[in-house]
Amino acid sequence: MIELSESSGYSALIESIIAQIQPQVDQAEVSIESHWTGALAYRHSAIERLGQYASKILVVKVYQYGSIGVASTTDFSKTALDLTCKKAIEIAHITAQDPNARLVDADELVKIPINCDVDHPWDLTHEEALSHAQYIEDTVMSVKGVQACDGVDINRYRQMIWLANTNGLLSNFSKTLHSMSVSCLAKAHDALVSGYTYTRSVKPNGLMPLKVLAESAAHQTLKKRYARSLSEQTVPVLFSPEMSRQVMAQLASAIDGHAIYRGASFLCDGMGRKIFPEYIDVIQQPHLLGQIGARPFDDEGVQTRSHSIIDQGVLACYSLDGYTARRLNQSTNANAGGIQTWTVIDRRHPTFKELLLQMGRGLYVTEMMGSGDHLVTGDFSRGVFGFWVEAGEIQYPIHEITIAGNLAAMFQGCLGIAQDTVDHRGVIQTGAMLIDSMTIAGMPTE
Repeated sequence: MIELSESSGYSALIESIIAQIQPQVDQAEVSIESHWTGALAYRHSAIERLGQYASKILVVKVYQYGSIGVASTTDFSKTALDLTCKKAIEIAHITAQDPNARLVDADELVKIPINCDVDHPWDLTHEEALSHAQYIEDTVMSVKGVQACDGVDINRYRQMIWLANTNGLLSNFSKTLHSMSVSCLAKAHDALVSGYTYTRSVKPNGLMPLKVLAESAAHQTLKKRYARSLSEQTVPVLFSPEMSRQVMAQLASAIDGHAIYRGASFLCDGMGRKIFPEYIDVIQQPHLLGQIGARPFDDEGVQTRSHSIIDQGVLACYSLDGYTARRLNQSTNANAGGIQTWTVIDRRHPTFKELLLQMGRGLYVTEMMGSGDHLVTGDFSRGVFGFWVEAGEIQYPIHEITIAGNLAAMFQGCLGIAQDTVDHRGVIQTGAMLIDSMTIAGMPTE
């Protein structure tokens, strides 16, 4: 694994490239990304993949007369770096001009990066990783009814970023992301059903304990046996926390500045409008310590900051980088490279059990497959697996169905978001979400 102490010369390197290229162009940006991965795939008591992988890339971006040129290299020799700079300048001479193509202003750039507590390398040997995988597989197979453990994956990842530009930026940060996952098979009549559970965190000690992970995967798989289908009907739908994150990811896509300025979103005129009930808030909090979506600055070097996305149901802002902000005559909110940690809040603080009781009769969705989404219209359609609910109680598993609705109506029809089941395994942190009405299409019941 590359250590910061071993690569401290990278800051000096990109600074020297900026100094070299600055007299030849209007503006320039140079970045280095270093990636390290340790991976183990273990299946049926045998190693399928075991290794460590490292890569690095240097990217030169220049702005000249309103045009952009970008070139990159994985060879850090002086000859290769000089050629990369030359190619970036040549490309800028032949690309179309764009009056909005330039660096963000110097006063927007990070000065001293905030420590977001996201750099925690996992010092795990191959032998220890293999021991973990064997223990998980053995634990899964000890659960009565499980037919097979269909794979264990253990992954460690570290990314380091250095960024400099001609507006005075020179900064860096590093982050880690570790995960373990397990797949299981169980028999139901003459068919096999599969299940899957994973854990993910920037910190090794933030991962689910091995025994809990294995038993969770086994029991989730067993619950899927003897699933039924449903006839077409319209009912309330409760999305599990993990599936709620996928629904809220549609909101993130719909308010992305690139979709907005292109007119490719159903929320192009959504700013300042009430798109959720008044009890729903969404806050971007990039400095929540130790969270997957935390980072001190975005891909343009703009210092990240907390701000409201949804405030009492009202869309408070779009997600903008420097370019999209200029296209929309607004200001960047440090979203170059994607959103940072979103916290989804229901001000009434309902529990998962309360939402089940409120739904009464309907569908609890725990898995979604495929993608029938249309961002321009807001139409939403997915194949799903879940559980039928009667009188606020989960009854039996459901498969071979699709659900359909429109995101605008789904957001407006959000009856609540559980605050006791928040899933922290992604950038969007949300609990189970209850939607008032969606259409189910499946196979006719006998």
